[in-house]
Amino acid sequence: MSHSPQKVALLLHDLEKGGMQAVCLKLVKALSEHPDLEIELVLSNQMGGFLNQLPSNLKTINLGIPFQLCLKYSYKLTVALSRYLRQSKPDIILSNLPFVNVITLLAQGVSFSKVRTILIEHTLPLERSLEQESESSLGRRFTGVVTKMTQLLYPHAACIVTPSHGMAKEIAQAIGLKIYHNHKLEVIYNPVVDDQLHQKAKAPLEHPWFLENQPPVFLAVGRLTPQKDYATLLHGFALLRQQMPARLIILGDGPMRSHLESLVETLDIKADVLLPGFVDNPYAYMSRASAFVLSSVWETFGVVLVEALACGCPVISTDCDYGPTEILENGKYGILVPVRDCQALAEAMEVTLAQLNYDRENLRTRAHTFSLEQAVNQYLKIMGITESISALAKQEPSKTLTT
Repeated sequence: MSHSPQKVALLLHDLEKGGMQAVCLKLVKALSEHPDLEIELVLSNQMGGFLNQLPSNLKTINLGIPFQLCLKYSYKLTVALSRYLRQSKPDIILSNLPFVNVITLLAQGVSFSKVRTILIEHTLPLERSLEQESESSLGRRFTGVVTKMTQLLYPHAACIVTPSHGMAKEIAQAIGLKIYHNHKLEVIYNPVVDDQLHQKAKAPLEHPWFLENQPPVFLAVGRLTPQKDYATLLHGFALLRQQMPARLIILGDGPMRSHLESLVETLDIKADVLLPGFVDNPYAYMSRASAFVLSSVWETFGVVLVEALACGCPVISTDCDYGPTEILENGKYGILVPVRDCQALAEAMEVTLAQLNYDRENLRTRAHTFSLEQAVNQYLKIMGITESISALAKQEPSKTLTT
């Protein structure tokens, strides 16, 4: 091991409760345990429900700039990040999100920093993301500017990481990389499965719907946004309810709540549908649900699918771009249905209930393909760190790297 640890900055806009933030939190916790690394978490705005989960010894830098998709935010963050790069002088920066990634590269140029920039893409290219999110108010002109900046600046990054092969191909086309599997583009599946997940899956759950002799319960988890297309899920569940007793729980919150609550009333399924908001431990629900359903119109990976598999829960998913077909191996580990097809969802839910003898251990084994250990070791490799966390664990068995 080297005697002078490399300073690594992980840049994130906030720590609100969301899939991307959860992935980054797991990554930063594991990396902070590596003796060859000195980790700094750099937040555009230090806020969010995950703040209390940060390790006490982790250095956190708050730039104090609330995230917005606008030119004013771009300028402020570029200036603040340039100042940070000049003062802190990190060797490596791991930047997240397409919009923030552009600003990171701008700040690197303005500050004349020699930092090695690794961009991590958690979403589709900005233009495509906004096409999918119909409620976005971002102007087309501004979107076009960011897209052009992405095409201009991204090739100057040391490495671009995506969570799925399908997304990697789209990113390569969007930024004009000529060769798909070149040295600048890496696919690293999101770090999902760790010891903590398994422990939380076994935690008690006091909920009357999971008592014995109750109707089967379907579960969905995610923000209530157009991307998740819970309207199609509710229509599909209403069709299923016409055939048999069943219940549906959607864990999460977001701007679509009032619309979805009205739809539940309209479909006359209020007695069998719950929208309780975010919960601290969704894994306790996953380990007890009859099946997990992902109804999204698009994903870049699909963390919740892996989490459900890790809990031994049968999975139904839309065959959307990108992630589900890779995670489920084209339907080997779960049912894939067309996007926005409520009839197909209803039929898949009925088929799932009919197949009672699922090999849940097989589902858990599949989930370990997406373990925290594997993801962290791949990040260490692209950062030039040769000592993996597997090797460290053998040297220091008392040290836990997954919590």
